Amino acid sequence: MPFRDTDDQAQIGLDQLATRRLPVLDVGQQIGRAALTSRQSLRRRIAALDLLGDLDLLLSRDDVDRAVSALGRYGFEVPGTEAAEAGYREHHFHVRVQRPDGLIVELHWELTRAIEPFHLDAAEFIAGSAVVPGTRLRTPRAEHALLHIVAECVRDGFDRLTRLVDVDRSVAAAPAMDWRDLEETARRARLLPTLALALEMSRDMLDTPVPDEVRRRIRPSPGVRFHLALLQPGQSMLRQRAVTRPSWVVLLQLWLLSGERRTAVLARMFRGEDADPLDWLCGLGAPAGTAATSAAHPVKRLGKLAAYQLGLYARGVSGVGRSWSGAR
Repeated sequence: MPFRDTDDQAQIGLDQLATRRLPVLDVGQQIGRAALTSRQSLRRRIAALDLLGDLDLLLSRDDVDRAVSALGRYGFEVPGTEAAEAGYREHHFHVRVQRPDGLIVELHWELTRAIEPFHLDAAEFIAGSAVVPGTRLRTPRAEHALLHIVAECVRDGFDRLTRLVDVDRSVAAAPAMDWRDLEETARRARLLPTLALALEMSRDMLDTPVPDEVRRRIRPSPGVRFHLALLQPGQSMLRQRAVTRPSWVVLLQLWLLSGERRTAVLARMFRGEDADPLDWLCGLGAPAGTAATSAAHPVKRLGKLAAYQLGLYARGVSGVGRSWSGAR
């Protein structure tokens, strides 16, 4: 990120961040090299970022340590133990650095984890990024920015209305959105059903202008739409079922799968092979490299999943709204 001495250029980037259209920034050529040379300038910009909570930066893996070192000169440290940091570097896609006052910068080298059923190509995001006029700040293409938000939605089980607002604002801010390119990129990323649901929910709940032709072209099969309607994603978001009903989240993610058979995923769950190696960081299991407790009772987990799905069938079509997004 270009920490220059003119506030008007910095404000361009901050305005973009404030509208939440920059989930990821490319600073691989700046951080850790010549960017953090103006201490006064950097302090002004970091003071402004306090209002935003955190900042996500995308750079090459080789630049991560340089970035950590550079930010360390301004009070940022990697929180937690060395084991936690090592676990994140091995099994996650970013390192988090934090100042004592709580400001967080996340240094990304990837956008998705190896264990996730979808994949965003970080190199493609960087190659397709554009320079903000008058600065060295690079921002992702509108299609990539939207797809990143969609990945965050499914990763967390569509648990936040703010993410849906992000979808709406991203579409509104890009009247020249290349829908065909977005569709093809989502298909390659195995996120097409998730993109369809996010856009449908945003349309139904926030009146997002999504072309009808696009909606018809990308919507999932009738069987998938029926099962999603049973889950009522829109109403469930407002009722926080992603937080209170773990089985609901798993079923939602199963029905949004693309490029992999659901039976294969269920078989891995039965064999206890779906454990997250980072569960131990959240107190859910043993350290990475040891047996994880999250998959210790696969039969019990699958039993709960089956019971929840059967409960949805029992409720039947009487509980299904007019829209498969579950928002109407």
